[in-house]
Amino acid sequence: MRKEILFKKGIITALTVAMVTSLAPVIGAGGLKTITAKAEGTESHNYNSQGFCTECDAYQSAVLTTDKYDIDDDNSKDDVYEIGNAGQLFWFAGLVNGTLDGVEQNTLANAILTANITVNENLLDSLQYDTEGNVSNGSDFITWTPIADWMGNRTTQYSGTFDGNNKTVSGLYFNGDSTCIGLFGSSESDGNIKNVGVVDSYFKGNDHVGGVCGNNAGTITNCYNAGNLTAIESSATVGGICGYNNGGTVTNCYNTGTVTATGSVASVGGVCGCSIAPISNCYNIGTVTATSSSADISGICGYYFGPIKNCYYLADTEDENGGKTTAQFASGEVAYLLSQGCTVVVDKSDVTYDGSIWGQPIGTDTYPLLHGEKVYKNITYLGCNDLSDVVSVVYSNEDKTTYGDHDYVDGVCRYCDEEALASVTSGEIITYYPSLQDAIDCAENIPSSVVAVIADTEYKTCYVNNPDSDFTIDINGNNLNGVTVNNGKITIIDSKANGEIQGNLTVNSDSIVTLGDVKVSGNTDVYGQLILNGGDLGKIYFYEDKAKVFFNNSDIKIRKYIYIGSMNILRH
Repeated sequence: MRKEILFKKGIITALTVAMVTSLAPVIGAGGLKTITAKAEGTESHNYNSQGFCTECDAYQSAVLTTDKYDIDDDNSKDDVYEIGNAGQLFWFAGLVNGTLDGVEQNTLANAILTANITVNENLLDSLQYDTEGNVSNGSDFITWTPIADWMGNRTTQYSGTFDGNNKTVSGLYFNGDSTCIGLFGSSESDGNIKNVGVVDSYFKGNDHVGGVCGNNAGTITNCYNAGNLTAIESSATVGGICGYNNGGTVTNCYNTGTVTATGSVASVGGVCGCSIAPISNCYNIGTVTATSSSADISGICGYYFGPIKNCYYLADTEDENGGKTTAQFASGEVAYLLSQGCTVVVDKSDVTYDGSIWGQPIGTDTYPLLHGEKVYKNITYLGCNDLSDVVSVVYSNEDKTTYGDHDYVDGVCRYCDEEALASVTSGEIITYYPSLQDAIDCAENIPSSVVAVIADTEYKTCYVNNPDSDFTIDINGNNLNGVTVNNGKITIIDSKANGEIQGNLTVNSDSIVTLGDVKVSGNTDVYGQLILNGGDLGKIYFYEDKAKVFFNNSDIKIRKYIYIGSMNILRH
């Protein structure tokens, strides 16, 4: 019957109201410490550092501003209450709930946190339990009344904007027989709760229990829970962020706290207990428990009709439902996936939820953080682009994607269609390269190989450096900028007789170069040995005593002159 009711939103709301209004107020029951909602009025109060009067039950009022904040991002300043201590948080709850003496209720009130708020210090570590697992020292703590609560005869729904300003609220304690429990009890469709973390808190209620909001029809964005949550009704809904996502949206949120349902057919999840609306870009690493085998339980949402997109939870093994291992969380994989955001179809239209707020300092934090350091997916590809096979994937705070070499087939890369600029032939094996220098580097280690220039090269000089080099360069009718032979024994030819070395040919002292019928437009600088079997040279320079040039062909052309040191011995 519970699942049938969920389809009828109006019916379940009416039933819940009827059920709640029949309950007696629970604040103060069972010996719990109670602070009665009172406004400041005109009386003088002595407030402690938490904002509670030391002489009566009054709270320090939140500070109303009118010209400081554009809290709803509409390019205009809004009326916003500043909350800087626990008393002011309680006061704001009283304002929304209509429980402040002499102050008109305002469910539309906006608020912003200006500091981290602590109500009960070290709450979870201070709790004591009886043999049945119930808290036995509840009277030691200040009891929280949710903003927009459903206590007694009240069925309040929040319609303002609450901006946590990336601050935390800690030490909230509620343990009683009521529904819609959390930092907020219930939010209306235009309610907006954002940028707040609920930590070190304890909520135990009947139904609709969530760390941030019990029953959400508005938006919850950029929030997290690190508290302890329990719902006890047989068909209760309880979740780390919200108990029942009742037509609202939950985006960019996470839970690290414990979530427990004791009801026989309860719905319990790490993010939401039950949802009829989108949940996106969220994760859970907290423990989720249901005492009944008939309960709906999940790492993200126990029972849902609305879409769940780009959400992940901690699991022993990876699964198709969003389960990720401890290693995957620690590696930054989940942070990266969250940061990519997602698109969800809502009412037949695409709605995109941005995830760029997510990050993680890899190696420091083991799970994603809101406003964390950006995570990159670094892929090592076998080939030259992302069409090639993937060798490995790692996640890092640096962008270090690596590409491999071109994979040439008959001189054309099968990934990018780029044509090779040079090849190396050794026996019957031809290997293609994207540059002449790459081909030379290879040929240096393959004696008797032939480097063929396939196309005009870039305006760069190529170098031969290996003293064991013994190969041939065939410029193959193409133009190249220059060649410097620092070591080795090299032959340079032009099999098509119409190419040209447009730059300099340099033969250094530990090298021997044999030149065929090749035109050299630049200088030919000789420090070692140059054997001319042909060629058309502009200028030849001898720079050392051991420099030698052998003329083995009478058709060799020297178009300008030969210099030995500073002496011109041949000039045309």
